[in-house]
Amino acid sequence: MTSTPATPPAARALPFVVTVDRERCNGVGICEGCAPEVFEVDDHGELVIKAETVPDDLRPAVADAVVSCPTTALSLTPGAAAPPPPRR
Repeated sequence: MTSTPATPPAARALPFVVTVDRERCNGVGICEGCAPEVFEVDDHGELVIKAETVPDDLRPAVADAVVSCPTTALSLTPGAAAPPPPRR
């Protein structure tokens, strides 16, 4: 029987973080259409980011929002290192 070594901390996937350049954003709302779980344009036309750290299952939708933004106001970048799993 062979054992699988634990994944070293450096090899864990980094979470992705979405940010908005408020100077560029004009509240069109394409991002909200792509990923309503993450983006919302409020009643004043301001973009609200509901979740800055993007869950893995929403990453493709958020990436679509980023490339669809007509003002290139959105970015999706690796964030801080993922926290280590809890000890048992």
